[in-house]
Amino acid sequence: MNPKIREVVETHEMFHALHHLTLDDKGNIWEDYPNVPDYYLELLTQLFTFSYLKQTDQALLKIFIDMNKYQSLKYKTWRLYEDFDDSCIERLYWNIRNGHKIEVIEKLIEKLNYKGKNMISNPYNHLYFFLNDIEEICDQTADCLFNMPTSSNIVSKNNKPPSSNKVPKNNLIFPNYSNYDIRISEQEARVQFILNLEKFSKYFYSIETPTELKYSDFTTINPKVNAKGRSAEVDLSIYDKKNGEVNKKIINIEFKKGQPDETAINKDLLKLYAEDKFGIWFHLLENARGDINNKNSTISSLIKKLNKGLDVVLKNKSSCIMFFIVILNQNRILSSTIDVKTDKLDIAKLKEKKF
Repeated sequence: MNPKIREVVETHEMFHALHHLTLDDKGNIWEDYPNVPDYYLELLTQLFTFSYLKQTDQALLKIFIDMNKYQSLKYKTWRLYEDFDDSCIERLYWNIRNGHKIEVIEKLIEKLNYKGKNMISNPYNHLYFFLNDIEEICDQTADCLFNMPTSSNIVSKNNKPPSSNKVPKNNLIFPNYSNYDIRISEQEARVQFILNLEKFSKYFYSIETPTELKYSDFTTINPKVNAKGRSAEVDLSIYDKKNGEVNKKIINIEFKKGQPDETAINKDLLKLYAEDKFGIWFHLLENARGDINNKNSTISSLIKKLNKGLDVVLKNKSSCIMFFIVILNQNRILSSTIDVKTDKLDIAKLKEKKF
């Protein structure tokens, strides 16, 4: 074997060993390492090898990249993270080590079935590998919302803060109306999302982003893509970075609150489906009455509206949507992803997380 090629291979194997033997905060090695899916292990090892060689030996880096052209899919997924800095790579390692499974990645790997298809060349597939970050941002946003104070929390009639077990994550509050009722809107959700998105330095974002397509009939329950219509706006769009510059738009996000009418739901679902970017539907509920499986419950009513809207816009489907429902009075999150093979939200398959 060429000595330089051997050195690259040995570097790769060194990172396998380091990942297995690195101690966690309790002084334990990664004992379950042999049981972790190999596409996760090779993703990490290849990514760490690339980052190390990039910083230490450009000649070996070139050999590593040339060799990678002839390797199978599981050895190539690192390229979707090649712009990550060291801190992001390390966080990815600990997320995988701590058992965080990225469902859409596993579905994608299963779908491609290790047959060497070049998913790297598909501009849509690469965003799957950013969804770990997006799920984390959604969780952090929900946690911030659960702990947000109101103006009445801050100053009571005797100018002393009332007792509360909430610990605000930042300085954003829910304001009060003149009658002292709390005003809760999707705007608080959007601002909290942006504050958490700012922690991830590898993304750019835009607000009220003009759509790429044109639409009509937004004031009806049957909105349409229409080349002769008008451009609309998306609440928030996320772009990835390449060499520190804006690369491409990868995700569109719409924020909703309460029980919107069909017109409001259908037009925003259409934008998320038709724009050919991964969509996030972030929905804020102040409370949710009834058992989730009861057809008259708050969640059942909302899911019914969303599914009815999905029926209306289905013919325009060119992307996936992650639905993320935050229930404030229960400190609870419900989530589900509608992929390219699924048409409806299924209450039985909603993932639940409590804070």
